[in-house]
Parts: sequence; C-alpha cells; structure tokens
Amino acid sequence: MNAALALLIDLGPLLFGLVVGTLANFGLEIDRGEPIPPRKVYAHLMILGLLGLIASVGSELVHASAQMRALAGAGAALLGAKLARRFLGWSEREAERRLPLPPMSKEDRP
Repeated sequence: MNAALALLIDLGPLLFGLVVGTLANFGLEIDRGEPIPPRKVYAHLMILGLLGLIASVGSELVHASAQMRALAGAGAALLGAKLARRFLGWSEREAERRLPLPPMSKEDRP
C-alpha cells in the first residue's frame, strides 16, 4: 500500500495536468465551433501516454515541484499532439529531401 500511495503522490500532479490539458485542448476546439468526432478523442488518448512519459522524464530531469509537474503534463496534453504532428510532417519532408527515391519503372508500379 505504501508503494502505491507513493506512486500516486509522485504521478498525481502529472496525471492531473494531463487531464486539465486534455480538457483545455478540446475546450479550445469547442470554442472555435469545431466538431469533435470520437476518432479525434481516441487519437488524442492514444498519444497521451507518450506525452505524459515525455513530461514525466523532463520533470524528473529538472527535479520539478508538484506544481511544475502538473504544468508540464497540462502543456504536454495541450500542445504535444500538435507539435508531434508538425514534427512528423517535417521529418517526412526531410527524409524525402535527403533520401530521394529513384523513379519507379513501369514494371514496379502497382
């Protein structure tokens, strides 16, 4: 029981921040009048674990207080998915630029 309580005390602020950031993310979309399809919610929840891990490791590296861990979680949930999409787009463009593929012959085309 002590280990579970210690884990909750350690991760509680971060989890709280992730929830607040997620609510803020969808709240901004609702304010803009954008619909929120279930697919978008599922996608956000899937990436939330990775964003939480990044925020947790970053918070641990700087020995952040509980309030800063909550803020890191909220920031990761609010901005992390958008930044991840931009990074993936950038990395794909860079890969295509740096590793150009030869044109396909007619025999290789599907």
